[in-house]
Amino acid sequence: GEDDIQPFLSAGIILIPEDNVHGGGLGGSGKARAILSLDCGVTYYLTVRAITGFGNILESYSDGILIDCTPPTVEITSVGIVAVGEDATLAPGENRYQLTP
Repeated sequence: GEDDIQPFLSAGIILIPEDNVHGGGLGGSGKARAILSLDCGVTYYLTVRAITGFGNILESYSDGILIDCTPPTVEITSVGIVAVGEDATLAPGENRYQLTP
């Protein structure tokens, strides 16, 4: 549980209550968002910490997320309008950019 980039925080967490929790206890889940400046080609490790109603601390951490800033490659194999009656079927791996009239 390091906090080199972002310290642990509780602000901005949106809790979602859950009904019918196994065992009859209180239940819920949530989500949070933190705006961070991440560098391309760097692997970041995430730690999530939760505190139960009894005060127990639960932690889970990732095995790393690599920030990939490589733009996607798009290959267009056909450009045009399919004429009425023409077969518009695409073969596997074939792409078509088409303007609809």
